[in-house]
Amino acid sequence: MTNKIFITLLLSIFISNCKSKESNDDLTTFLFLQLATQPTSTAVVSTFAGQATSGLLDGTGTAAKFKNPNGIAFDSAGNMYVADTGNHCIRKITSAGVVTVFAGSDTGVSGLTNATGTAARFNEPFGIVVDSAGNVYVGDSINMLIRKITSAGVVTTLAGGNGGVGAVDGTGAGAKFDQPKGLAIDSADNIYVADSQNDAIRKVTSAGVVTTIAGSTLSVSGFVDGTGTSARFTRPTGIAVDSAGNLYVGDTDNNAIRKITRAGVVTTLAGSSTGLSGYVNASGTAARFTQPIGITLDSSGNLYVSDSTNSAIRKVTGAGVVTSIAGAITRISGFVDGIGFNSRFNQPYGIATDSNGQLFVGDYGNNAIRKIAP
Repeated sequence: MTNKIFITLLLSIFISNCKSKESNDDLTTFLFLQLATQPTSTAVVSTFAGQATSGLLDGTGTAAKFKNPNGIAFDSAGNMYVADTGNHCIRKITSAGVVTVFAGSDTGVSGLTNATGTAARFNEPFGIVVDSAGNVYVGDSINMLIRKITSAGVVTTLAGGNGGVGAVDGTGAGAKFDQPKGLAIDSADNIYVADSQNDAIRKVTSAGVVTTIAGSTLSVSGFVDGTGTSARFTRPTGIAVDSAGNLYVGDTDNNAIRKITRAGVVTTLAGSSTGLSGYVNASGTAARFTQPIGITLDSSGNLYVSDSTNSAIRKVTGAGVVTSIAGAITRISGFVDGIGFNSRFNQPYGIATDSNGQLFVGDYGNNAIRKIAP
């Protein structure tokens, strides 16, 4: 707000000078209105871990290296877990920024192996959540599985048909997914999966029982609000759950944020109702996104969205009012720490909120974990 007042004051002086020199009043007034009404943001963006150069290197803060980091989750002690997608492993970051390989290859080798720590193998892990007991769950996208990692680093498969592709409800290995990506977890430790290529939202209990709660059971894409399996999504990727049990989905290729009530009723909260892309801050279906992916909630029920192709972080209130908080407002990518719209991201994917309300972003194209103090 202070910046806006300062800019407005300077522009007022500028216009006054221009008028005294018989400049074009219409032009100066237009410039004044355009600049004085620009949105502002005081969100402070910094780099918490990683650097622009990709790699697989443990270390502290920006000395560490990632390759296309994605989903982020926190445990009760404040440790962060990152799906390091391009390195096919799960990284752990302490609150002090110390980065280690928690599970999966420490040399970037993909595969499908249940084992402990670095003996385990993943193939492009994507979404990640932590349950009330400290177990970590991963959407192992190319292996078509939901994997479980204990606090001791023991990796097992919770659900999915051992690499088989399909859209089958069932228990454990009897179920099938097609590129499960974003994950969310509720207070009862039920996991919700954005089953991307099946265009569906799936539920997985702690016992590994898989059901389809919204979207097609036959891998049919589309854009339809409705109840349960009558609704349609197109490549849903990110997902979050609020304290009341409502789900919010980054419906990536429909360029929209969808809401699913506990009764399975699907509506469009924000973004075009016909799948149009763009970059517009507005309310409800007047707003525009371009391939929204990660999604998280704060303690007040506001959503924060990684608007990937717009390289921006957007905020969506419970009423569907969309604003930008970080990244360029003109779809410019880059790697710049700074305040509000002076900062730059490059394909932000995963996003999570810590216990202090600070946001952390898996800045996929910049190979870094970014921190935002809103």
